[in-house]
Amino acid sequence: MTVNVRDLGFDGARLGRVRKQLESDIGAERCHGASLIVARRGRIALEHVLGHADRTSGKKLGPDAVFTSLSVGKQFTSALVLGLVSTSSSPRPAACSPRSRRCRPKS
Repeated sequence: MTVNVRDLGFDGARLGRVRKQLESDIGAERCHGASLIVARRGRIALEHVLGHADRTSGKKLGPDAVFTSLSVGKQFTSALVLGLVSTSSSPRPAACSPRSRRCRPKS
């Protein structure tokens, strides 16, 4: 199913520039490759896999590539939680509420 990026609130021309910039960065050897998905409300507006998994061997990057992210995931998780807190009508997300309110003992 083709998604109209405008229906998702994106500018198609700007998304096109993202791909061109990635291609430029890979061509200039600023990075070996990139896997990018831009989505909103569960619908994908842009999905591209570009470049190499291993440039020296010529192995292309595939959609099933595994990336080593080390501790970067902690930063993304923090940003997501802070975003949830700032947009939530509740003063704090359920995950931050006392354990006794989230976990009921089995009867």
